[in-house]
Amino acid sequence: MNIAITGIGSISPLGTNKSDIWSSYKSQNSLIKNKLIDGKSELVAPLTKLGETMLDLLKQERRTYTSLDRSVLLSIIAARNCYLDAKWNEHVGVNISSSRGATETFEKNHEDFLKFGKVSSHCSPTTTLGNISSWVAQDLKLKAISIENSMTCSSAFHALLNGISWIESGLVNHFIFGGSEAPLTPFTLAQMKALKIYRNDFDQHYPCKPFGSDNSGMVLGEGSCVMSLEKMKSNMKVHGIIESIGFGIENISSPTSISSDGVGLENSMKSAIEKMSTPKLPEVVITHAPGTRKGDSAELNAIKKVFPDLPILTSNKWLIGHTLGASAAFSLEYALYILKNNEYIDFPYKTIFEKPKKNIEKINKVLINATGFGGNCVSVVVTRPNL
Repeated sequence: MNIAITGIGSISPLGTNKSDIWSSYKSQNSLIKNKLIDGKSELVAPLTKLGETMLDLLKQERRTYTSLDRSVLLSIIAARNCYLDAKWNEHVGVNISSSRGATETFEKNHEDFLKFGKVSSHCSPTTTLGNISSWVAQDLKLKAISIENSMTCSSAFHALLNGISWIESGLVNHFIFGGSEAPLTPFTLAQMKALKIYRNDFDQHYPCKPFGSDNSGMVLGEGSCVMSLEKMKSNMKVHGIIESIGFGIENISSPTSISSDGVGLENSMKSAIEKMSTPKLPEVVITHAPGTRKGDSAELNAIKKVFPDLPILTSNKWLIGHTLGASAAFSLEYALYILKNNEYIDFPYKTIFEKPKKNIEKINKVLINATGFGGNCVSVVVTRPNL
């Protein structure tokens, strides 16, 4: 495929710079906590204090930024960090995805409409799909094609698929992709709770436990992760190489579109592995597993069908919760840290599977899974640059 990841930028509960982010992973301390939302204590993974300060400072830069949704502001900060990591000039494409979009701004305007029968003049332009990518392009002063998609929790990987297509077609030289989500709002939390998949235990040291022997629900987190893509060239600074991609679909049989066998993920993993340029299987799989019994067991069943021996499984949702449309981008970011440091972070609690005892001298490949409502599944294999 020969597509390189040349830049990374993110803002999340993990932090806002590379050293802080990896330190958060290494600490093995969950970043999920109680936060007062609309007068009610909720279990969520919010930004760091520094992240909140950066948002406040950004809003002070331009008057128009004060009316933008939190999801847009998060993506602007992440995209700026990405730009500093890998500068680009022209022939650029932008696709920052989101599952929920401008939910905070929409909820506020809807509340105003119910109370007063009218909304702000900013309501429509600041809540429309496309708002995130357009403002990233505006902020970076890019002469770019701006695209936005919402494909539930695999949204960021659909943005990646778009980016690869645009680069391989020759229409652009660089592509900025990622995800942004600010779902810590009363209405979004209510939707998750209505599905009876949200964690309500406030006392656990690890409130969200993907594959945990006592797992009982997901927890929402917020943030934005943005990366840049280019065709691989000699002497290029590269974080990782996209070796292959695969996708699958589930027949919808439940509100969350997950079968007990994880058929969609099985197909997406098989597709990605079949397209790899080298035959060696990935040593590590970063799972989508949100911490729900049905979702976690379905993915585990799918992995066991695809891999003759269980690979190393890992996740970041026990740390930062589920960032919905941005989650795949954060998983890919985690994969790049694994490849750079030749180290993965183990689950710090008892799991429903027996962890494989493997001595791996070098982690060369990581497979990342993403799936979401509607049954769409995407798997991506990323390799270390010098493989």
